[in-house]
Amino acid sequence: MAAEQTPTVRWAQLRNKLFLTVLIPSIEDARVELTTKGLCLTATGATPRVIGDAEDDGDGSSALRRRGGGARVPYRLELEFFAGIKPRMSTWTAFRQSVRLTVQKAHTTTYWPRLVTAEAKHVSPVHTRTLFFI
Repeated sequence: MAAEQTPTVRWAQLRNKLFLTVLIPSIEDARVELTTKGLCLTATGATPRVIGDAEDDGDGSSALRRRGGGARVPYRLELEFFAGIKPRMSTWTAFRQSVRLTVQKAHTTTYWPRLVTAEAKHVSPVHTRTLFFI
């Protein structure tokens, strides 16, 4: 079996909630375990395959289009959140290309400066991207 892949995570927040989208092509068998300090997600998905040449996204940058369709590989994501959460008040749903989580923060008065406890801008091997603050 192929080596485990780490999926890309996109996230946003309100004062009381986090919104996470974990990108995994062609998801099967997604499982999410939430604790008061973090999450563990495992799933089976396809390796991304690049389709065509680089294309302009309209904002001056170019990106390669990706689609799932390669070999089946296991994905695993483990995060230790910046602060505590309420797992019983949090939800998740698996879609075809992503797993979306709505996570309730334990302390609802402040925004988090980052998603995870690590202070590094790029948390390796987890690829995170902040979408917006509301």
